Amino acid sequence: MRRVLAHLAAVSLAAVVTAGVLGGAGELIIVGHVMPSPAPSLKAEAKLATLPPGLAPTETSAPTEAPPTMSPVPTLSPYALTAFRFSGHSYLGITNTAPEATFAAPFAGKVDVRTYQFIDGDVRVGSNVTSLPFFPYVAVSSSERRIVYRPGAVGTVTDLLVSDGVSVQAGDPLFRLIAPGPSSWVTFYDQKVPYQVVVSLQRTNGSGDLDASVYFSAP
Repeated sequence: MRRVLAHLAAVSLAAVVTAGVLGGAGELIIVGHVMPSPAPSLKAEAKLATLPPGLAPTETSAPTEAPPTMSPVPTLSPYALTAFRFSGHSYLGITNTAPEATFAAPFAGKVDVRTYQFIDGDVRVGSNVTSLPFFPYVAVSSSERRIVYRPGAVGTVTDLLVSDGVSVQAGDPLFRLIAPGPSSWVTFYDQKVPYQVVVSLQRTNGSGDLDASVYFSAP
């Protein structure tokens, strides 16, 4: 009997020691069963990340492109002007850049229309050779100045809009260019120039030439 009790005591002691060793390993044996040790908590506290002042994201709008600016368009004269001198006098050669341009009186005055022809190398006034072109000189005279226009041949290049001896006001039409063609100056004096109209401006008393370009320059 004593041997049985001693044997049971020894077995119980071994069981306790074994339980202690296994418990240190993370498992506990009780009456032949294994109970898992509690797992560490995986629950984490969620926190919102905050940025220090001044670094918070801000919504930026896309840059807007400024509309292109248009440069002002300069006002151009409808004529190409060339000043030149001939036989001691000043003239203005005009090359028209607008189709069917009309030339108007620059000031009030009396109109003088004369037609010339080029016959046998000479410039003649008052002739009437129908096979040759007639070239008009259209002049407007006031008490202070006289302006003379020399366009191309009548009927083919130039259409006269006034008659000899009439009075006109500034802005009244004098003649119109109806087709491309050279001034009478090309036929009479210089075939190399491109002018469609040649203009001269003088004082009425004949004391000197004036600048005719002031009546044709852009405003």
